[in-house]
Amino acid sequence: MTSLWVPGFDIAKYQGEMTCAKAKRAGLKFGYIRGAKGLNRDEFTLRNASRAKRNAMLFGIYLFFHPAIDIGQQTDLLIQLHKSTGATLVPMIDVEAHDALAAFRITRGLHRMVTRLTIAVGKPPTIYTGAGFWNKYVHDVTYSHCPLWTARYAHKTVAQYRADPVPIDPSKWAEYAFMHPRPLPVIGWDRPDAWQFAGENNRCGKRYGASSLDLDVNIMREESLHKFLVAA
Repeated sequence: MTSLWVPGFDIAKYQGEMTCAKAKRAGLKFGYIRGAKGLNRDEFTLRNASRAKRNAMLFGIYLFFHPAIDIGQQTDLLIQLHKSTGATLVPMIDVEAHDALAAFRITRGLHRMVTRLTIAVGKPPTIYTGAGFWNKYVHDVTYSHCPLWTARYAHKTVAQYRADPVPIDPSKWAEYAFMHPRPLPVIGWDRPDAWQFAGENNRCGKRYGASSLDLDVNIMREESLHKFLVAA
C-alpha cells in the first residue's frame, strides 16, 4: 500500500509561511500552494513557492474557483502565478463554491478554465472537489481527462485525532488513510488520483513546517504522478 502512494501537503494563507526544507526532510514529496481565492491573491504564495523551489520540492499553484467571478480573469491569474513561480506541477482548480446558478455557472466556467489552462500549460489541470459537492451541484462527466483530487477526512475533531493521530512518518500515511472510509465516487471519474485525508484538527502543521497548528495532508497515486508533472 505505502509504495503505491506519495505524501504531500496543500496550503493557503491560513498556514502562513511554510518551511519547505522541514517538510522535505520529514518525507513529504510535493506541495500545492493557493494562489488566490477568486481574484483575491494569497499574500504568502510567492514566498512559499520560492521556498519550495529553493528546496527542489515538486509544487503546484491552485485557485479557489468562484463561479460568479469573471472566469477569464481568474484563469489569467492562475496561469500568471503558475508561470511566474516556476511551478513544476499542473495548476489545480479548487471546486467547492456555489451560488443559486451553481451547476450552470460551474460547468460553463470550468470548461473555459480547463480549456485555457490545458493550452497554456500543455496538460489538463487537476480538479479538487468532494463527492458531496460535485455530485450535487456539478454532476458533469466531461472532466475525466483531468486528474481528480478529492477530499474525505479520517477525522474531524480534536478528540478523534488524539485517539487516532496521523502517523509521524509520511510513508505510513497511505496505510493509515485506507484504515478509514475511502473517498466516495465522484461523477465523471473511476477513482481519485490524489486524496486529502486529513485537515482541520489534525495538529500536523508544526510537525511538517507550517506556521499553523493544522495542515491539509494528502496522498497521491504514484502511477498518477506523471499526470501532474508539467515536464512529463
